[in-house]
Amino acid sequence: MSAIITTVPSQGFFSLTYSNPANVIFNADLTNNDSYSLIDNNNNEFPFNKLTPAVSIDLNYITENITTQSTGIAIDSKNNMYVSNTGNTINVYDSTGVAYNGIITIGNGSGNIQTLCIYNDYLYIPSFNTSYIYRVDLNNYAGGDITVTTYYIDSSAADASIVHNAVISVNYSYIVCISSTAAEVSVILIYSYNQQEATATPTFVSKITNTNNYGTGISIDSNNNIYFIGHNTNIYKYTYNEWSSSSNPAEIVNFGVQYYRLLIDNNNTLYVSPQIQTEKIYLIKFPLLNGNYNTDCSFNYIGTAPYTIQSTALDTNGNVYVVNTTTQSIIKITMPNTITFDNIVVNSSGTQSFTIKDTTLGAPVTNSSFTLDIVKVTTYPNPIIAGEAVTIIYTSLIYIPVANNQYYLLNQLGYKVSGIYTGVQNEINFTFNNVYLSAGLNILSIYNNTTDTNGPVFTESSFDVSTVCFKEGTKILCHFQSGSDIYINIESLTDNLYIKTYKNGYKKIKYILKSQLLNSAEKTINKLYRMKKTKSNELIEDLYVTGSHAIIKDKLTDKEERKMTKLLDSVACDIEYNRFIDGKAKLVACFDERFEEFNEEGYYNIYHLVLEHDSVFKNYVIYANGLPTESTDELTLHRMTDFNIINFGYKMVHTMNTKSSYKDNMRIMTKSKTNASSAIPVDINAVILKKKYLEEEKQKRENLQHSSLLPSPQILKTYKKTPSKINQTYRHK
Repeated sequence: MSAIITTVPSQGFFSLTYSNPANVIFNADLTNNDSYSLIDNNNNEFPFNKLTPAVSIDLNYITENITTQSTGIAIDSKNNMYVSNTGNTINVYDSTGVAYNGIITIGNGSGNIQTLCIYNDYLYIPSFNTSYIYRVDLNNYAGGDITVTTYYIDSSAADASIVHNAVISVNYSYIVCISSTAAEVSVILIYSYNQQEATATPTFVSKITNTNNYGTGISIDSNNNIYFIGHNTNIYKYTYNEWSSSSNPAEIVNFGVQYYRLLIDNNNTLYVSPQIQTEKIYLIKFPLLNGNYNTDCSFNYIGTAPYTIQSTALDTNGNVYVVNTTTQSIIKITMPNTITFDNIVVNSSGTQSFTIKDTTLGAPVTNSSFTLDIVKVTTYPNPIIAGEAVTIIYTSLIYIPVANNQYYLLNQLGYKVSGIYTGVQNEINFTFNNVYLSAGLNILSIYNNTTDTNGPVFTESSFDVSTVCFKEGTKILCHFQSGSDIYINIESLTDNLYIKTYKNGYKKIKYILKSQLLNSAEKTINKLYRMKKTKSNELIEDLYVTGSHAIIKDKLTDKEERKMTKLLDSVACDIEYNRFIDGKAKLVACFDERFEEFNEEGYYNIYHLVLEHDSVFKNYVIYANGLPTESTDELTLHRMTDFNIINFGYKMVHTMNTKSSYKDNMRIMTKSKTNASSAIPVDINAVILKKKYLEEEKQKRENLQHSSLLPSPQILKTYKKTPSKINQTYRHK
């Protein structure tokens, strides 16, 4: 089971509770609690508020059928407890620790059982008076009395002189056991095994013998390091590479007391229970720090009578159980596995990493690192289409709605772009409906209309809405009635004009579309880029296009090819993009080193030009301010809604639905009296005058319609723009 992290958001700070019931992580004794703190990735430190549950000791948790021979204890994944008893029997207790749930009897005259070990719900039982090791599958065991007569390992096959198996430990691949010969020489026997092969016999790997005369405790960790207790009160360690060595292993600790049992938990933390008969119970824990055990940390549990500590076990909630043969009882030590931190203040609004530090040890708690989304922003639908209603949900740990306060969203220019959200008691989400975003990079912030105050800016969640177009004022090369070619402003074009193409003669205009771009000073592909007029580039004046508008070149450089490939790999797979037109290569303006970013923030009128073509997928090479560029293919209109068709030959009704077909979305409703198929150009001056009049009338209507969206003077005065981010990567949507 992985760690469980819960947060309680508040205004300006939040609280956090970290729980890991699968592993013992937090510890405290009755006299000196450990101290912990939460460290963020800016090295800010927040002290803990409390550990739960509080440390407690039940000296007589289980007394039923616990005898002086109850020296072994183990606990399965359901927290059922197995305790060795007189002779060759094992008592079974259910997870309540009270019910007497059965007896497991080991046959073949095995004699008494000193220790037990459970790994992945298999119970391993070394027989002290024989050379046998038994195994019981507990996965289907539901309690009751059973007898096991078939042994799993015969240690005499590895060493014919083995007559005792005393202490055993198991990990995912190996079984290790302290065994003794008839001459009372202790050895460590190592076997490899496969738990999935229930009937397969483990394979003998190695036998370790040296002058330390192995004692009563052994354990193997997940890295295949073997720890054991020597009779000279030391704890030793064999690494995997030392298994075949006969030299003395490294000593890791010596407290000067007689150690008895070893236990390693899921975090490779080492627990030691010394066998001493005093009024103090010692359970010593060695946390693994940077690959080595910290031997300065001990936890003392105070008792009121002499104790003889035998084996130790952990349940899945991190509680510790100790066998005490003097009082003939199982002692339960409730260990905290949940820690709470209050008043956590963060400066970041994105993802933040945290680690829990044990300040007593001066080191991080094992496996306690995690990340949190301080702010999470969800949009529907996604991706966002300019001019289409969007729902934006903003969730923060440090900024929450106030009940009955009214909020709405502003863009970086201070314009209202959403409907009103009214705060609800105990609600932590801001849900803004009817959000309309312009093409370009939209940097939003929350505004509290009730208190007339600015809220947080969405610094980590800008909304980049794509578009491909020319800025108003761009001159397009056309065929004029005199028979000559002439550059005409794109906003003055009509569908009776013919546009000069690179390789396909003159093509008639089908649609001229007008929309708006929210230009940002931030680094993004969806803003205006400018190529300045120079003597070498043959521009008739500076050219402004959006960053994703393609410029036409004979051939791209290797660097340009790599950039284009990376860009196309990042866009949606359902977008078919032809990288060539009439044998010429496309290069989007933001990758063309002749262009520079245009960083003046504001709304700019932009235009899209669609020419008649047999295929809706195709477009042409046309000339804008003297530079070969691309026209817009008709299918691109399917991915746009925020535009007006301004040419006179056609009138379009907007019924955009991303689930509808192209034909449904782009149906032509009526034709004007103008002969759209005529190849005879009209008087351009008359067209311009008529167009100017219609534009002025339309602008008056738009001003009236959008007047309610204008921010108050106070908002504009107090609004804080987000600082530009230097060297920020391109955002591709």
